[in-house]
Amino acid sequence: MRKRSILMLAPASFPPVNPEALTNMKLAYVLAKANWQVHIIARPPNKKSPGRYPAETELFKHENIFIHSVPLLSGRPRLALAAAQTIVRAGFFCKVGLNWVYPAVEKALELTKNVDFSAVLSRTTPLYAHLAGLLFTKKTGIPWLANYADPDARSRYPEPYGQGPKGRVAPGTYFLSFGVSRYATHLTFPSRFLADYVCSYLPGNCRNKASVIPHVALPSLQTHKRIDTNEKMEALTIVHTGSTRSPRTPIYFFSGLNRFLASQEKPVKLKVIFCEHKPQEVRERVKDFGLSEIVEVRDPMTYAQSGELLARADIALLLEAPMTEGVFLPSKFADYVQASLPILALSPTVGTVKSLIESYGGGIAVDGSSPQEVAAALEKLYTLWESASLSEMAVGRLLTYLGPSAVATALEDLIYKSQ
Repeated sequence: MRKRSILMLAPASFPPVNPEALTNMKLAYVLAKANWQVHIIARPPNKKSPGRYPAETELFKHENIFIHSVPLLSGRPRLALAAAQTIVRAGFFCKVGLNWVYPAVEKALELTKNVDFSAVLSRTTPLYAHLAGLLFTKKTGIPWLANYADPDARSRYPEPYGQGPKGRVAPGTYFLSFGVSRYATHLTFPSRFLADYVCSYLPGNCRNKASVIPHVALPSLQTHKRIDTNEKMEALTIVHTGSTRSPRTPIYFFSGLNRFLASQEKPVKLKVIFCEHKPQEVRERVKDFGLSEIVEVRDPMTYAQSGELLARADIALLLEAPMTEGVFLPSKFADYVQASLPILALSPTVGTVKSLIESYGGGIAVDGSSPQEVAAALEKLYTLWESASLSEMAVGRLLTYLGPSAVATALEDLIYKSQ
């Protein structure tokens, strides 16, 4: 079969040292397995800020994936020239990320001399991936799929992250949103809630271009075999491998955990493990709640090591920030599903995670700011564990929705529609 080719403009991709990069590399890997040649234009590693996870450069190795890490522009004359060219080609000035955008576009145009791309995908965050997509598609006319993993500016994030959809943004971000709305063939989002949220402030009738392509759950990355959920271990083990950085917080979980423990008449066989980017802060919270005997906080792990930890767990814990509506699909949610772990999600009462678990099963979603609901969920999960019945929380239907076949097919359909 003839190899088909996709260009991916993804500053955060390789090396996969943060959630955004891991999400993008997982998608690239799925496309590569589906017989697409994927050319990724990445930003070189930041030596001053190496990322949340140690780089695992072999994790996504595939003969159909080609990484192009372009050098950044430096020096005022070259940056000034790039700024002037942006104004001419895009019609506005956008400063953020310009030192990567121009080398990235030049490399992309060079690749078109030898590769016939079916589409270009620009992958945020960061937002300036879309500036590269805009400049490239205006020059080549190649169909452009612009992906929003998050709102386009921190100020436009929902509260308490930002000021909501009416948050003020820099002029460059404002005008870039017009460029995306006008020139992108399709807009993709990991959830319908995020699509509705972002399209509520983007100019034009963006909803007609919007499609949902969820984060992919890739079971092949789960190299450590899951222990059968019907096999009761020495203690019910709950694992959290995401970030608890503000405005996310573990305090409602800890409060609910204390309520659950206080309600039990006999000793509880329970172990909670946090694998945390900033472990000392969480350790202090654990001590404050008097949970040191039950809750263990570990130092950061590689992505593969966290997969090994999940393989030994019974339940995966997901903590979302207290929002009115949960517009995000956390990348960690897909990681938990690919590990075949039932999920205890502390989430907004309306939103992506709540809706997915209600529709597909695979866990329990409770009000993330209600210790009472947390305690009730722990009671239910512990009862299921004691009776070796956690398989009732199987993630099979979630895995079908987030699985490689479903995600690759959905993206391929969009690409074919754009031709």
